[in-house]
Formats: sequence, structure tokens, C-alpha cells
Amino acid sequence: MTQRKAISSRSCQVAKRRNRPTYFGIEFDSPEELEFYWWCEEAHDRKLIQDFSYQHPTWELTPKATEEVQRVSEKTGKQLKPKTRTIVQAATYTCDFWLKGLADSMSGIPEFIDIKPKFERDQSRARLFSLTRKFVYYRHGVLVEAKTLDELFTATWAPTRATVTPKTGKPRKPYQKYKTVQDFIRSQK
Repeated sequence: MTQRKAISSRSCQVAKRRNRPTYFGIEFDSPEELEFYWWCEEAHDRKLIQDFSYQHPTWELTPKATEEVQRVSEKTGKQLKPKTRTIVQAATYTCDFWLKGLADSMSGIPEFIDIKPKFERDQSRARLFSLTRKFVYYRHGVLVEAKTLDELFTATWAPTRATVTPKTGKPRKPYQKYKTVQDFIRSQK
């Protein structure tokens, strides 16, 4: 999916720095993450999820590695207090979304989600996520699912804000194939 230019409205604009979308002061890593945030807002408003958070929690994958370095005074030749030197920084991972208290109708949606683009230009990022996911599960017992918007919206609905253009309010063709939140709720009864 190509990166869109500005998503303009009173409360939503593209930040000048690195062309990242912002919404109510939250800077998102991609337009896909912003659209899923809108999905989370709709799900929360209709009590399909109790709560959600963006870029939380952060898990430590590996601790920082340090070593003690012995020091000697150049002038006196005496031993000085050892200094701690960092060899390798700690590795951490923060998932994109944490959905808390999913309703029964949302049983197919994972609790921890990492939003991925439909087409990944850099395959090394996909391999890195595969390893990171294994680390998180091994160290913390948490399974983070990589999902595309198409997978999530096909299983549920597309958020209303994503289905229309921001300036003119005209329907956006790629999103017309998805259900609305009202249609999704009706289909669950």
C-alpha cells in the first residue's frame, strides 16, 4: 500500500517530521496504524473491547551487557575505582496495539497486534519480526500476532473515518468491500 500524503482534518494531520500521521497528538509509525487506531476507537465506543493502548507494553528481550574496567592513575600508578562499561545495550520490543477485554463476538482478534503493511518492501523487517515474536513469547509468554489491515477489516469491519476521503467525504474504493461496524454488530446477533 502506498503511503498517503496528508490525512487532513481539524484533529488529524501529517507531522512534518518523517511524514508520519498524527491524531490528537499521537504520532503513528504508519497510516495503517492510524486506521487501526480508528478501528479501536469504534470498537471501544460500541463496547466490543473494554480498552486499548497504542505502543504499550514494552518487553525486555535481552538485558544490557556490561563489564568492569580496571583503571590505574597515570600520575600515581594507583588503582582507581573500576568503571562499568556497556558492551551491548538492552533489546526491547513494543507491540503496536494491546486490546483489553475483547467481547465474545471478537474471538478471532488477537490481544496483542503488530500492524504490518500489505506488501513488505524490505523482507528483512519480516524476518526480524519473526525472531522478535519468538523472543517475546519465550521470555514473557505473550503471543504477538502480525496482522494486515485487510485481514482485520475482512474479519470485522473498516472504521468509518477510513472509508471516506478526509477532504471531500467521498467513498474510498478500496474500503467499500468491508462491512461497517453496524453491519458487523448485526451479523453477530
